[in-house]
Amino acid sequence: MLFIQNIHQKFNRYHDKFPIHNDQQFSKGFRTESKDNLGLRFLSRCSSYTSTHVCPFGTRSKGKTWGCCFRACGPGNTAITACRSGAKVVGIDITPELLDNAGEEATIANAKGIEWKEADAEILPFEDQSFDVALSSVGHMFAPDPDVVTREILRVCKPRARIAFTTWPPEHAIGRIFTAVANHMLPLPDAPPSPVLWGIPEVIKTRLGKNVEEMHFERGVLDVPLLSENHYWHIMSTQFGPVMHALHSLDRNKAADLQTDFVKAIEPFFYGNILHLDYLLTVAIKG
Repeated sequence: MLFIQNIHQKFNRYHDKFPIHNDQQFSKGFRTESKDNLGLRFLSRCSSYTSTHVCPFGTRSKGKTWGCCFRACGPGNTAITACRSGAKVVGIDITPELLDNAGEEATIANAKGIEWKEADAEILPFEDQSFDVALSSVGHMFAPDPDVVTREILRVCKPRARIAFTTWPPEHAIGRIFTAVANHMLPLPDAPPSPVLWGIPEVIKTRLGKNVEEMHFERGVLDVPLLSENHYWHIMSTQFGPVMHALHSLDRNKAADLQTDFVKAIEPFFYGNILHLDYLLTVAIKG
């Protein structure tokens, strides 16, 4: 079985303890305002490509029990992709409305038999050694305590289970958005480590440590068709919790400054009417 998680549950306390970032409040209020959010659904469906990158690393376990950690917008892309490849899938999220979205997407895709489960990634409701494969598409990186979520993923995986996940590196478009938004927020003294630290291979090696073998990394790019950088800002500022939260805390002039910094952050990655979102793929075998 493959268990797939959406990590929304504790997006309100991020803190970067390292000087290159200051995005401790970027993820506050990550949940979308409405599950019927067409803009984010469009972006979520665009992101289905990353699921085709992460899922092949479980194909040798076809027919076994997989667990997946879904992309943070809750479309169920990775679970649905895995199910269509023949896996028995369990997908988790702490937000029921987003699980409903994923179920609707699965119905459209005619992906039957996925078990959707409301759960916290830091307290997984599964027995030890339950899964042959664990996948995460930009999911577990948003759990507030990286050590706890790492232990939980390793705990529920069987020996020699395949683990694969995608994350956003700090130096590319999404990581730069984190920084741009965080620079307009007041710091939280007790906030957890930055989620984009999961986009640094050296950090991943330290966190997984000797618990895994055959670790390797790949790079990929998610291409999102857009008419302009401001179109991306429009979607994120009206439908994406962290940016909306930041805007609500700013006056009109500072809100305009945030928009300027947001657009500047993604400008190097926008050309040919496409926003190019670089991500990191990590693959390993549980020892």
